[in-house]
Amino acid sequence: MKVLNEQELKEKLADITPAAKTEGKQQNLSKKKIQNPDEDPEKDIKKYFLSLLARREYSKQELLAKAASRHADSSLAEKIIKELIEDNYQSDQRYAEMLLRARINKQVGPIKLRIELKQKGVSSDIIEQTLNSSDCDWFELAESCARKKYKALKHNADFQEKQKARAKLMRFLQGRGFDAEQIRYAAESVEKG
Repeated sequence: MKVLNEQELKEKLADITPAAKTEGKQQNLSKKKIQNPDEDPEKDIKKYFLSLLARREYSKQELLAKAASRHADSSLAEKIIKELIEDNYQSDQRYAEMLLRARINKQVGPIKLRIELKQKGVSSDIIEQTLNSSDCDWFELAESCARKKYKALKHNADFQEKQKARAKLMRFLQGRGFDAEQIRYAAESVEKG
């Protein structure tokens, strides 16, 4: 490896024209497809999936969608995902647990979480198992969420204003994915003080 002095470095940099710079960017953008003509498509897809899974968990459906967006053969992608599942690189169970923790931190209720997991292609059995094994107290989470929201609402007002604030709070909690019992518990707890 040759070390360049300052003059040689300037000459090398002067050789790179703006057209060459933009050409390199265009080449990077055109690498949208997974397959390289030099590489085996199976190795290429597996390498892509492993790089994704190294960053965070993905559901099986998400990986298939990523492969489709990169114009990969769907049957080959499914075969590789089965291998990844067998080798324990991909797991819908781990994905559901990861999403559960993330949504609890964002104070999202079980109804909204269940819907989101279903949209991501996680099976109903895994969803129920994950929610049931969770140590989260959904009533306390709803109350915590309500207390934060209720600070912004008028609660030192007359009866009609309090009713409006309560209705607004209940709609907010419903939008967050809490069920009627959890919402009622949270609203009563917050109003008591």
